Amino acid sequence: MSIFQRFPKRIRFGLIVVFMTMILFTFFRIIFWALFRSTAEEATAPDLFHAIYLGFKFDLRLSLVICLPPLILSWIPGLNFTRSLIARRTWVAKGRNLKFG
Repeated sequence: MSIFQRFPKRIRFGLIVVFMTMILFTFFRIIFWALFRSTAEEATAPDLFHAIYLGFKFDLRLSLVICLPPLILSWIPGLNFTRSLIARRTWVAKGRNLKFG
């Protein structure tokens, strides 16, 4: 049994969500850098590494903030998506019904 499997399902869900959002944010950061690297030609390597470090810290905080509400709400027995099929379907349905614009 791996160490990851020893964590409760909620914690595993949170870790997976944080990891996936970090990958997505890093991908967006790489695209942003590729599009605008010509404007930063005078930047030195330590400046770029510092900017990457600061961006990583910001992205990690944002990922944790995104992950925190579902984890906190899952402690309510009726909203626990790890044990209740109705709660799981509600969480997925609420995400599908969001209207933007």
